[in-house]
Amino acid sequence: MLAFSASYGGDVDVYVMSTAGGQPRRLTFDGAADEVVGWSADGRDVHFRSTRDTFYPQYGLPRVFAVARDGGPARALPYPVAYTVAANPEGGDVALEPMQYINLSWKNYRGGDQRRILLVDPQTLAQRDLPGPLGNDHDPMWFAGQLYFISDRDGRSSLYRFDPATKAVTRLFDPGPWDIKDAALGPGGIVFSQLDGVSLLDLATGSVTKLAIRPIGDLPRAMPSAVDLAGEIMDAAVSDAGEAAFEAHGRILTVDEQNRVQVFGDSGHTERSPSFSRPGLVGAFSDASGINQLVLRDTGSGKQSAGTSFRDSAYFSAPTWSPDGRRVAFLDLMQNV
Repeated sequence: MLAFSASYGGDVDVYVMSTAGGQPRRLTFDGAADEVVGWSADGRDVHFRSTRDTFYPQYGLPRVFAVARDGGPARALPYPVAYTVAANPEGGDVALEPMQYINLSWKNYRGGDQRRILLVDPQTLAQRDLPGPLGNDHDPMWFAGQLYFISDRDGRSSLYRFDPATKAVTRLFDPGPWDIKDAALGPGGIVFSQLDGVSLLDLATGSVTKLAIRPIGDLPRAMPSAVDLAGEIMDAAVSDAGEAAFEAHGRILTVDEQNRVQVFGDSGHTERSPSFSRPGLVGAFSDASGINQLVLRDTGSGKQSAGTSFRDSAYFSAPTWSPDGRRVAFLDLMQNV
């Protein structure tokens, strides 16, 4: 069975449906947004966070509630403030996130709003922090009496395991160049996402497998279509001969003195910042090669020169050519010339 949040009826509420598909069934009916965070250890209840009946309504701090998957009234779990709650199926402490990350773009943030995981005794509500250096700890998951979670305590966000018996915290593998953003536990494994895709960690072997996910459907927004570029012009340039070049929708359009239009670029990459080095030769920054390069094109034949690469920056703008067309000045990402 699948639990999820949706706004079919206007409010964000909790729904369940079969993993084979079918009609979703609504479980909550409160006016506040109800966001699913997981299941109870026995799988009978759906856990969700909501600001309904919160101790701190002026701050919008949520609590976690439970509702039976078969339906019925929702009830608050005994934790005054909680963003997520993960119950250990083998009993003992509950792993709880008391707050969410305020700004996901703050990498390696260390401050008052830092994400934490607390280990809480569900009977006494006594709590303690995870051991180890400070880090943004989140997405707690219990498996076989071990707590798995995401943390950036060593710099790059990766998956870790906490052993309650030995109090040891272990990083499971090197995530490579990309942070791990989200993770979820399934039968015998953890699926997690990075910028370059979705992978599966096998908890028995420790092996990581990149998943080949290929959506199949009609994908109407991916079909070729006509686009009105009138409201999408981002930049423009004019040559000494009266030619014009425009940046719009990731492409470069040139218009000559006879009003003939040429379009450079396609949906697979972006062309930016048109500029004329001389009449009949238009330059632009293009990422068709995978990195931003300066390319020159003959506006008559459409032939393109080999791209010129630059070091130390991933983004360039505002090209300005010397009168002889042999040199160009431009800005990098840090606004250096």
